[in-house]
Amino acid sequence: MFISRKECLLMLVLGALAPAYAVEERIINATELIISFSQLNNTDAGKNILSQNIATVISINNSSTEELRQQAIYDNTIAALFGSMSNGLLVSDALGETMSQIFAKNNSINENMYSASTFSSSFEKLLFEANTLTQENTTFAKNFYANGSIDGDLNNLATDITLPEDGFYNIYDIAYQPDNEHKNTVGNSRPVQVSADNIESFDGIDFFGHVVDGQNDILSTVVSNAAFPSGHSTFGFTTTLLFAEMIPELFQAFLYRGAEYANSRVVLGVHYPLDVIGARIMTLYTLTQILNNNPDYLNQDTVSLLGQTVTTSNDFQSLIADAQLDLRSLLEMGCNSTIADCIVDNSTADELQKKKEQYTWSLTYGLSAIGPTDLAPVVPEGAEILLATRFPYLTNEQRRDVLATTEIESGHALDDGSGWARLNLYAAVDGYGAFNGDIHIIMDSSKGGFNAYDVWVNDITGDGHFIKDGSGALELTGNNSFSGTTTVMEGGLIINGYHGNSLVNVQDNGILSGTGTIGALNVEKGAVIAPGNSIGTLSVKGDVIFDEGAFYLMQYSLDGGSDLIQSDGMAQINNADLIISLSEWGNLLQYNNVNSFLNQEMTILTALKGLSGEFNQLEPYSLFLDSSLNYTENSVILNFKRNDVLFTDIALTKNERSIASAIDSMAAGHPIYESMLILTNENEVRDIYHQLSGQIYADITSAMINDSYYLRDTLNQRLLQSSGRNVAPDIKVNSSGAWAKIHRAWGHASGTSNSRGYRTSNYGVLLGIDSVFDHGWQGGIVTGYTQATVDNGYRTNAEAHQYHIGVYGSKNCDNLMIRSGTTYSLYNIDTQRSIQYYEQQDYLTGNYSANVSQIFIEVAQKTTFNNVNIEPFFNLAYVNMRSADINEVGGITALHANKQSADAKISILGLRTETELPIGQSLYLNLHNKLGWQHQLDNVNRDMSLVLKGSNQHFTVSSVPASRNGAVVNVGADLFMSKNAKIYLDYSGSLSSNYQDNNVALGVNWTF
Repeated sequence: MFISRKECLLMLVLGALAPAYAVEERIINATELIISFSQLNNTDAGKNILSQNIATVISINNSSTEELRQQAIYDNTIAALFGSMSNGLLVSDALGETMSQIFAKNNSINENMYSASTFSSSFEKLLFEANTLTQENTTFAKNFYANGSIDGDLNNLATDITLPEDGFYNIYDIAYQPDNEHKNTVGNSRPVQVSADNIESFDGIDFFGHVVDGQNDILSTVVSNAAFPSGHSTFGFTTTLLFAEMIPELFQAFLYRGAEYANSRVVLGVHYPLDVIGARIMTLYTLTQILNNNPDYLNQDTVSLLGQTVTTSNDFQSLIADAQLDLRSLLEMGCNSTIADCIVDNSTADELQKKKEQYTWSLTYGLSAIGPTDLAPVVPEGAEILLATRFPYLTNEQRRDVLATTEIESGHALDDGSGWARLNLYAAVDGYGAFNGDIHIIMDSSKGGFNAYDVWVNDITGDGHFIKDGSGALELTGNNSFSGTTTVMEGGLIINGYHGNSLVNVQDNGILSGTGTIGALNVEKGAVIAPGNSIGTLSVKGDVIFDEGAFYLMQYSLDGGSDLIQSDGMAQINNADLIISLSEWGNLLQYNNVNSFLNQEMTILTALKGLSGEFNQLEPYSLFLDSSLNYTENSVILNFKRNDVLFTDIALTKNERSIASAIDSMAAGHPIYESMLILTNENEVRDIYHQLSGQIYADITSAMINDSYYLRDTLNQRLLQSSGRNVAPDIKVNSSGAWAKIHRAWGHASGTSNSRGYRTSNYGVLLGIDSVFDHGWQGGIVTGYTQATVDNGYRTNAEAHQYHIGVYGSKNCDNLMIRSGTTYSLYNIDTQRSIQYYEQQDYLTGNYSANVSQIFIEVAQKTTFNNVNIEPFFNLAYVNMRSADINEVGGITALHANKQSADAKISILGLRTETELPIGQSLYLNLHNKLGWQHQLDNVNRDMSLVLKGSNQHFTVSSVPASRNGAVVNVGADLFMSKNAKIYLDYSGSLSSNYQDNNVALGVNWTF
């Protein structure tokens, strides 16, 4: 069926006889932005656009990949569309895998009720009201351009808005001539209606996981809904742009998702490119009014697509601020980090550029221009607010400059000269496109986010003057043809692209860095040049001038790499200062051998046309290195050499000197040696000595000898107990002489000037059985298992599993008691050490065995005085510890030790007392105490000989030495409530200046 212009005019005449309905001005203003659509069929250029329009949708539909088709089915889900107008769930996948999962867990959509739950009332109100307003505009425009009505019904024609004199309704049907069977009942038929034979239908999975038949479930549903502009696209653009405003770190990701969502309508064959373009223009306009708090959009009574009455906010700016706070808080709490840190984007530069090109193409869909393409940029009033969260450090006028310098060319379809059709937010997010005139930006790093650091990716043109000011840092990565002057007044400018036509002046408090190319370089007093982003080369096409008082911050690596300023011109150094610092070390400790950077030459500046002047004298950089500069005609070369300071010169203690001597003996290239060379702080060096020393092994030796006291004391206590004394209530014994004790003890060794202190714990069970024989003899055997830990801090600890066996006995010669015993304990020891200084790390584990043998004898004389049992005693013990070979597993800091032994001879001279005090008719209290003087009879040192991997020099490390003199204490009280029941509290300990070991027992005994 052919629709003539005469028939269209007749439609208008007939429509004029129907009632007319007034339309609000805000809706008219949005609709008129795309009114040139009604004129497209009047010119050959316009008709060509319409031909390209239908050809493009057919091409996209027919050639779309399975992935695009599945995305289109997913995006079409109607229940998800309506629900997402409140919570955005349908397009929230642009948040990325981690944050989209967080968001999905806190929002939902009911597919049967078309309703949604939203994590935040402010967020829900913002999205719902913004979508209601943009959909209201689009829905009206859709019906108006189809047949002039407000709702698709020719009986309800719109007033206060008219087409141009040469404008027509129902342009698509005029141009494409759909047959009566397939044409849209409202007008502006869909692609599937005007070219059904050329549009392919396909199936897919929707948002809720259901299989969807594209032909019956989608294409058949659009017969009475006009095509231009696209309502789905309006939702996509509205919701993704609001997300972008609230999460500007993902601004481009959401813009791309919005374009992808709109393109899904083209893939399905239910919308044309012009429908998408028109929806984008109207949405950008409407959201700009909303974000600017345009009074025409505040406190407005309107109706949603589902017929809900809505009164819009009286302050959208406050509403979006509240919604943004809620959204960012939700995501940051879920990520347990900032949003920036939670974003994972592994896209390559080529992939990012391809996305940018795809988005830019979607602004026109490649449709030919129909007007002049060289008109000056036009930025719509108020549009700068769209970039407010992305560029918080720019002024409104500067944001308008960014929009102007990143717009697409003029003259494309639906470009009415207002600028809305030309805005390219994707490009604008990448910063200025040109520096025209004076551009002075100020970034305040204290405000964080983009104020502290930002990247401009665009290829910048122009010939103005660019000034970087403020404490923040700005990175330029584009291929810039900008030919004006660049000034760094304060903060950082990082040039990692081409900036080779611009002279760069760096002023006091300014820092220039990067690996890009600049035109020429002037470094003024107080300014800093730091090539690279870590280590790298800054290229200069012209001359380099360092003023007096300027700084060259040069970094180097342990493999001999260094920063470099490479000039194609000449270089003039006017007594500037060279500051040397180490870049990332890398973890040398993971290697067995590394290349030494000693005596390597590092070229730090070259000038093709000659070099004059020198840097000021280098300050000493390292405790162990001397540095020097060599000047040639065209270069400056840095050298490092070992100075005369030995590692032992920094050591203050015996332990430190021992490990330092071992490091001194290492050859250049040993990772430990190389990692120590560049250290600058003596206290840090000493701390590293302690980490490397392996003192834990000497501590274990000391702890094994100390803990032997608990075993022999338990046997002594049992012998006292079996002789009728009320001692050791924690030793449980039955009538046959079998006994058990749950052992618990904690100890602490106080650090000395040479050795760090450590803590121990020891717990387990001891079992024994003994019997009384004739003539005052008693004897028994003991076994048991205990577990001990040693922790000396600094990420170093040990755990020992101990297995005990022994015999003990006593002889009673009237009141003279002789007690004795011998035990053997087998230790299986696991150690863990973690080395960490700067970037150097090593994790080491060890497993080895050891054993402790001991023999003791005690002589005591018991007497009674005033109901108090008194027993002076003398105890003598010999303890011997033997350890097997130690071979740590780990990196280059692993330690080895051969079999070693240590022993101790210990005497105790003391007094035991015991008495009973009645405190009631059936209650009495038993008090028992012990106080002794403990004396180490021979060597008190606890040493271990060790050797580092890759070294031949053994070194000796000492633990805290045993105290020559100390005290052993036991204080106990038993409250007997009856013959068969008592409550007891017992403390025993070994106390000295260097060691404190403690054991406490509290319990109830009840005999049945």
